[in-house]
Order: sequence, then structure tokens, then C-alpha cells
Amino acid sequence: NAKIKSNRRQGVEGYDAEFKIISTDTFELTPYADYNRIKNVQNSLGRHYGVITKIGTKEINVIIRPEFRSMSSNYIPMYFDSFYEIERYQVNLDTSFPYTKYEYLQNKPTDGETIKGYFNTLIVNIYKIGFEANYEDYKGKNNSRVFLGAYLPIGTFFRLSAFYTKKGFDRSGEAFKVDDRAQGAAEVAINLGPLTLKVQNRRRWVLDSDTNQFKAKDEQMVFFSGGTAF
Repeated sequence: NAKIKSNRRQGVEGYDAEFKIISTDTFELTPYADYNRIKNVQNSLGRHYGVITKIGTKEINVIIRPEFRSMSSNYIPMYFDSFYEIERYQVNLDTSFPYTKYEYLQNKPTDGETIKGYFNTLIVNIYKIGFEANYEDYKGKNNSRVFLGAYLPIGTFFRLSAFYTKKGFDRSGEAFKVDDRAQGAAEVAINLGPLTLKVQNRRRWVLDSDTNQFKAKDEQMVFFSGGTAF
């Protein structure tokens, strides 16, 4: 395991506002704006502007959210994401010298130009079945990210869920090429009353002591979870 010489807290602060201008039984339209800043990092302001459109009923609906983003050069829109478990130790998997995500931002020039791009979301809900797709892209090389998720209950006792995500690619044709920039998980859950049996196939990163690099490792897990309310 990686050994930590020192640590410190890191945070992101943000402010948002939204206003629902149309609201009917089958249609909603909500413009919004977000302003975020990564603490202790210069030139790290992000501005997000978008519209949430919901079409359909409570049980069956489609949600579309196009979002425009304008960011200063040292801002990362998803600082704490599903890759953070590895990036807090080593943000660049291609180097043997550990360079944390925070160090990466601290060492970037503070006079970089504004970066513009978009983040688009599509969500489909059909009763208890859900599908989600996100795609974001920004000016510059290797600034794209994709996310796909599916949540499928089968009867009362079974639930299938899966997600796939990849970031740091340049062309849409690279989105589904599985490499060290991609990760995913698939899970089958069986409801056994107060307990749930889960079988997972997932990817995580472990430190290779021979090369001093983090390597992707695919593994299978079987475990129980559960709880009760009083």
C-alpha cells in the first residue's frame, strides 16, 4: 500500500441557484447556474450554466440536462470523482513519480487561459428501472469523459446494476476502449429479507512495488449488506 508522509484537508465550495419556469404534470423546465471554487488553489473558479428539462410522468420520464461550462485553468469540475481513490496519490498513471491531484494543481501556472466546454446528461426512468448517460468535453487535449449507468430491478428479490466511466481521452472513438483510464463495476444483488447478497465484478488500482506505479486490477467480490429500522 502507498505510504503517506503528510496529509491535509481539501475542499471545494460552491453556490447555485435555479428557478423552475415551467411546471406541469408532464413537463418541467428549470434553468440553473453554479459557481464553484477549489480551496487553496489559485485561479480555480468554475461557472456552470444549464437547463434541466423533464418530460413525462412521475413513473415514466426522460430528463435532459445540457450544461455549458467556463472554467479558469486550474479548476477541475469533478475534483472528488470515482478516480479520486487513486488520484489523491498519483494523478498521472504514466509516470513512476507519485504526483498527487492537489500537487498537480498547485504546480500549474496561475495565468492560464479560460477553458470552455460542456457537460450533457440524459436520464431515462421507467418505473423502477433507470438509465443514465453523461458526456463532457472541454477545449484542449484529452479532456473528455463518459459515464454510463444502468439500474435494473428484477421482480422483488433481484437487482442488476452496472456503470462504466472513462476520462482523459480525446476522440469519441476512444470512449469505450478499456485501458487504465477506464473503470467500471457490475453487481447482482439478491434480497434475502433483512440481508442483501451482492456479487460484484469491479476494477480498482493497487500499487506495484516493483515499478512504483498504480496498476489496474479487476476482481470479483461476494459480500452481504443490510440493516433494519427501529
